[in-house]
Amino acid sequence: MALTVYLGQQVTGYPHADVNNHWQVIPTKALPETGRGRVVRHQDVIQLRHIKTNTLLLTHDVASPTMATNQEFTTIDAEKMKVESRYNDTLFHLNILKASDGQAWKSKAGHFRLVHVSTKVSLWTHKKALPEWAFNQQEINGNKNAEERTATWYVDDIVETAGRFSSPGVCRGIYEYGPTDGEDLFNRTGKVEPKKVKPMNFLRKFAELQTLMIQHNSGLTASHPYATNPINWPFLLSGISFWTQNETKRQIYMIGNVVGWWTCVISLSVFTGIVGADLLARRRGIQPIPECASFDSSPPMHSLTNPLHLQSFVTVSGTRPASSSSPGRSTTSLST
Repeated sequence: MALTVYLGQQVTGYPHADVNNHWQVIPTKALPETGRGRVVRHQDVIQLRHIKTNTLLLTHDVASPTMATNQEFTTIDAEKMKVESRYNDTLFHLNILKASDGQAWKSKAGHFRLVHVSTKVSLWTHKKALPEWAFNQQEINGNKNAEERTATWYVDDIVETAGRFSSPGVCRGIYEYGPTDGEDLFNRTGKVEPKKVKPMNFLRKFAELQTLMIQHNSGLTASHPYATNPINWPFLLSGISFWTQNETKRQIYMIGNVVGWWTCVISLSVFTGIVGADLLARRRGIQPIPECASFDSSPPMHSLTNPLHLQSFVTVSGTRPASSSSPGRSTTSLST
């Protein structure tokens, strides 16, 4: 859903992108005198300027046209804002979902809520269309439940014209602000040095892998064609699409050696059965296996490692491992 302003006043939404969707993030903190500006971060207080009408996004304690319980979202000219002392009505908190303190705002991936500082309403839309005077577009209003799940937005694109930014920090959606003057603000043409892989001992690698598996799979919300159930893995019924790269058609697909895997599975099953039968017989005073050949009844290491691996997928809500890149340093290590 793209945000636009109808006749410089009513804020509405529609699904396609055009120049009416361009907004600029205005900082409420001083920008550094040199450098690339300042990155917008979680919980920053910002203003939004609509580029085409040169007005600032505003909400106030006035009912929206189609929903009396919610607040109207409109815009105001910067000079009029100063004359009427309405600066506070144009301030919004940027709340990035599942973000840590100081986390940078990213396009596409940085889903967020925009919460009004003064009234605590959240930027929101609904399916009911506005009347013909607004071309039956969707209304944008302020939901008084600031944590409403459907009041979630994301940045669609960064806007450039003729090889440079049309205005500092302009974006289709919202992203970053700062001076441009024709410079490569996002350093997309500069030489990128490869990241040096940080060495870690085995225990740290093991702990990081477990943590990443839990974090990545707990965030999955939908199925995909490459999904496999964890119960299939010990029996080699299907493999795991661990990592893919669409541009180069490369993929890491984890699957065990069929002969070796099933030999181990059968051997462990026979071993476990013999140990279980021996322990049960000894409780009844029978010793089918001589004392000198008896097995240690303590849990073997193999009985702990496989369940520990599976718990990273089974104990979270999303139990289907995705085929996309794994987050963090693990992907870098695998690609090298």
